Amino acid sequence: MGAVRARDHGGVSTGIALVALVSWLATAFVGFVLADRWVTAGGRPDTAGEAPEPKIGAKRGITLGAHIGPAATSLMIWGAYVLVGGAALAWSAVVVLAAGVAFGVVLFTLGHRRRARARRPMPRPVAAHAVLACVTLALALVSLIA
Repeated sequence: MGAVRARDHGGVSTGIALVALVSWLATAFVGFVLADRWVTAGGRPDTAGEAPEPKIGAKRGITLGAHIGPAATSLMIWGAYVLVGGAALAWSAVVVLAAGVAFGVVLFTLGHRRRARARRPMPRPVAAHAVLACVTLALALVSLIA
């Protein structure tokens, strides 16, 4: 149990796969914070504390679920890949993550339009989540082609 050995992941570096997993977890954590703020503010994170009770529109709630579902599923698949290996698991995680990212782009666009009309800057957690998601996807892809 002393040193961590490189596991055969079908030619994929275990180190990069682990870094991708850490990045994935960080992205999920920031995403959880964003989702909590969004729900607490009634679907409007720019007005946190002003909404009397959480009210989430059906379209936005569905979009948020469509983002969180694939993102969480891909994290679990990638975790299984890191534990047991197998290129099929890794590629499955990346494909499912791509679906989560697509819905994340939809959420980002909706929020950006609302912020632009209100002339409000992008919240730092949103920017951090977007950057972490891009880094995670890049690391996952690099670990697959390395």
